[in-house]
Amino acid sequence: MEFEWDTAKKQVTLRIDADVLAFFKTTGRRYQTRINEVLRSYVNAQR
Repeated sequence: MEFEWDTAKKQVTLRIDADVLAFFKTTGRRYQTRINEVLRSYVNAQR
């Protein structure tokens, strides 16, 4: 079964370890987009 991604963004509160957040912030602007990409990659790997 193929899943269709809902590309609408949802605002959530998410607790992330301080060092993990600091790492993503050091990668520059759009760090939240990169976090989303990592999470999407994990979801795809679990399928």
